[in-house]
Amino acid sequence: MSKMYIPGQGWGGSGAKSFSDLSGQLSATQVPDAELSIAKTNGLQTALDGKAASSHAHAVSDITATGTPSSSTYLRGDGSWQTPSGGGISPSLIRCTGISVKGSTNTNVLQLATVAETVGTGITVTSDATSGGYITVSANGVYHVSISLYNTTGSPQNVFVKRNASLVNNAGATDTDLIRIGSITTGNVNGASLSVYLTTSDKLYFTAPFTPDNTYPLFNQMVIARVS
Repeated sequence: MSKMYIPGQGWGGSGAKSFSDLSGQLSATQVPDAELSIAKTNGLQTALDGKAASSHAHAVSDITATGTPSSSTYLRGDGSWQTPSGGGISPSLIRCTGISVKGSTNTNVLQLATVAETVGTGITVTSDATSGGYITVSANGVYHVSISLYNTTGSPQNVFVKRNASLVNNAGATDTDLIRIGSITTGNVNGASLSVYLTTSDKLYFTAPFTPDNTYPLFNQMVIARVS
């Protein structure tokens, strides 16, 4: 600008001083503090009334995201509700004891008649006096399986863990449906354990060429649990 009003000096001309030249010349009484209350600013209070408090919370329904919020999902950084990987599954477990009897027709397939413990509803045991016993699952996933048997025959024996759409009455190391072999020395309790992927069309079952000693039913038991 070409002119500047300086208190006590009037309007300056073309040679008026710049702001930097006024340092120390303007007293506090000449330029009092300019403070305005909220009430003196039109519309300010109304605008502030519409703002959230500095400390506040939001409901889940206030969040814009894809997917469905639930007790088994979480909000991912990309704005979507997701099920945790490896998690969010319902616990499922079954334990059978006293495994010593086999089917009358499937003479190698062990029955699973005594269910000692059940957690959840995702695993089902079916035991039949004719065909033997097997396990089915309600959801595809990885399951951990273990079986132990008591061998008192006087010679080493094996237990075979099998997976198939139907029961096959074999107990050999070359069976196509075989997924695990457990070796049991005489006078000992031993067996097999493994993690295996099962689908809803699978039957998991166990065969053995000997009759386990059931003097102690807890020696002859099977446990299956879903792990993912």
